[in-house]
Amino acid sequence: YYDYIILDCPPSINVFTKCALIAADEFIIPVDVGYFSILGLKQLMEEIERIKEEYNTSLTLRGILPCKVDKRTTLSNQIIQLLKEHFPSKVFRTSIRASVDIIRSQIAQKNIFEYNPKSPAAKDFISLTEEIING
Repeated sequence: YYDYIILDCPPSINVFTKCALIAADEFIIPVDVGYFSILGLKQLMEEIERIKEEYNTSLTLRGILPCKVDKRTTLSNQIIQLLKEHFPSKVFRTSIRASVDIIRSQIAQKNIFEYNPKSPAAKDFISLTEEIING
C-alpha cells in the first residue's frame, strides 16, 4: 500500500495521460512560467474537466506548480501572480527554479538527487514534497 504514487505524464492529453487521470485521485500541473504555457493551461484544464465529467468525477486538482522560475525576472513574478488570480488557493507556495542542473541531470539520465543533491533545484523538490505531505 502506498500513500502516494506519482505518474509523470506528457503535457498533452494522449491515451496514457487520459488513463492516468482516470485512475488518479488528484493531479498536479507543472507550468513553465511563460506566456504560451498559460494559454496551454487553459486548454489542458478544459480537457481535464471533460475527463472528470465522463470518467472520474472525484478527480481533484491538488495544485499548480510553477516551474523554470527565475524570481529575478518580472515575467516569472507576473505569471505566478496571474496563476494565483485564476486559480486561487491552487498554486503551490513552492516553485521549481530554472536550473541548468535539471537539464544536466536529464542528459546524465539521473534524477536531480543522484546528479546534484545540493543543487537549488533539488532543494525545491524537497520543499514541494514537504508541502504536498504537510499541506
